[in-house]
Amino acid sequence: MKAVLKFKIPKEKDEHYLAIHGVDYYCSLLDLDDHLRSQLKHNDKLTIDQVEFADNIRDKMREIMDSHHVSLDDVE
Repeated sequence: MKAVLKFKIPKEKDEHYLAIHGVDYYCSLLDLDDHLRSQLKHNDKLTIDQVEFADNIRDKMREIMDSHHVSLDDVE
């Protein structure tokens, strides 16, 4: 199966950019989530406030993604 996306450039320049760089956005969010998870799991120098802040960031990121109907778990 093939999928072809067509854009009217320059009118749909932004849509085209987002379509071809979507994987970069996904990887950026995944790297951020992995970094926060790693800090929470392995950095024993974090204060209670820092742990709560990192947890809140991860929760908020997932909440925002959920509101856009996407998830880091969508890709294997």
